[in-house]
Amino acid sequence: MLYRKKFVFLIIFTLKSLFLISCITRPNTAEPLFILTETNLPQATSIPLNLPTDTPTPTKITPPPTISGVSTFLPEKAYLELEDLLKYNCELPCFAGITPGETLLIDASKTLFPFGSISDWNSLYEKGGAIGIDYTKEGLILNLFFQIDSSRNSNKVQLFRVFSQALQKIEEGSYYQRMYDAKLYHEVFSKYSLQRILSTHGHPKEIYMTVEINEAEYDSPDFVLLWLVYPQKGFIAKYTANAYEVDGIVHGCLSKAFVNLWLFPPYKIDLYKEELLAYDQELAYIFPVPSPRTKSISDGMNMTIDEFYQIYSQPIDKCLETPSSNWPNWWR
Repeated sequence: MLYRKKFVFLIIFTLKSLFLISCITRPNTAEPLFILTETNLPQATSIPLNLPTDTPTPTKITPPPTISGVSTFLPEKAYLELEDLLKYNCELPCFAGITPGETLLIDASKTLFPFGSISDWNSLYEKGGAIGIDYTKEGLILNLFFQIDSSRNSNKVQLFRVFSQALQKIEEGSYYQRMYDAKLYHEVFSKYSLQRILSTHGHPKEIYMTVEINEAEYDSPDFVLLWLVYPQKGFIAKYTANAYEVDGIVHGCLSKAFVNLWLFPPYKIDLYKEELLAYDQELAYIFPVPSPRTKSISDGMNMTIDEFYQIYSQPIDKCLETPSSNWPNWWR
C-alpha cells in the first residue's frame, strides 16, 4: 500500500507531463534541431509552461515542506552543490549517492531537500516525495525531476526516478524549446548515454520502442522513445529523441536524446513489473505487457537484442531507423 500523498502527487505529475506533451506547438521562427541537406525536418518543439486553470499546477506547496534539522541552500550555493551531486560517481542503480534497497528514505530526502531554493515543485518529507529543479547555466535550463518512493512497511528507498531534459527560452512569455543536442546536457549525463549504458552493462533483458506525435498535429512523428530494461541490475533507462520521417523511414538520433531512469533493487523474478507499476503508471507503456503503441525492438526495427547491442554499444553516431509502416498511421 502506497502513501496517499505519493498517489496524489503521481496523479498531478502525470497530468502535468501529459499536458506538456499534448500541448507542444511548433513556432515558425524556431530553427530545426537536425540539419540535413535537401531534407525537410521538423522544427524544434516549444513547450508552454503555463498550464490552464482547470489543470492542477504543482509549483508551490503551502505551507512549504520541512524536514527536521535540514535547511535549504542559498540559490548560489545550491547550483554549485547540484553540479557536485550530478557528478557523484556510483554505478546504477545508485544515482547521486542514493541506492534503492539500501539508502534510508530519510537520508535520500535529506540529500535532495536542500535544493528547494531552486525548485519549482517540492513535496519531500522524511518518507520520500519528489522535487523538481531548474538548473540554469549558459542560457540553458536543465529541467530535473527526482522522485523517491517506498512501500508503507519499508524505511528504505524502493524506487528512485530521475527525469531530465534541456530547455531554452525562444520567445517572450513562458515558451521553451527542447534542446536535444545541448552540449551541457550531454556532458552532465554522458555516463547515461545509450552507448555508455550498453557498453557498461551489457545486453538488456528487454528493449521496447514507440513513435509518438503531438496530439494537436497529425502530419509527422515527433518523438522516438526507447526503453532498455535491466531488472537484474536494478534499472530501466528511457531515451527520448527528436523524430523525423524521410521517405517512409522514421529517424531518431539517440546520441542526442534525453534520458529518464527508474532505479530499484535488482530483481530476479518478473514480479518487479507489477511492483514498479504500482509506483509509476508511466511504465504502463511497457508493463505488464507492451501497450498497443509500443513494440519490442524486433517488431519495431526487425532487429534482435544482440544485433541492437552490437551496433549501438559502439561509439558511433548512428541514428535509429524504423519503417513508418510499422506504426499506427496516426500522423497520416
